[in-house]
Amino acid sequence: MIGEVGALGAGLVPNAIGLSKQYAGSHMWGSMLFAGLAIVILVMLHVMQIRGARTWVEKGKVAGRAVHEAPTHKQLYAKPACGAASTFASSY
Repeated sequence: MIGEVGALGAGLVPNAIGLSKQYAGSHMWGSMLFAGLAIVILVMLHVMQIRGARTWVEKGKVAGRAVHEAPTHKQLYAKPACGAASTFASSY
């Protein structure tokens, strides 16, 4: 997918700059279009990063679970007694 987006960009940038030279008489407008687009995308990424981090990392939480709910080392590595489920597996 990354390669496809790169190939799309590699085809669009020269065309847009060429069209701006043809119709506006300068390469500047095509370059300004893509510079503006890059700034808009960077702002969107920043906003989405902040919004996304707030949804799963809140005060006192790690990835949506409260810190005190995290299983201990003992719970994770407890050996089940005679076919019983482990403490960790049975608590979830």
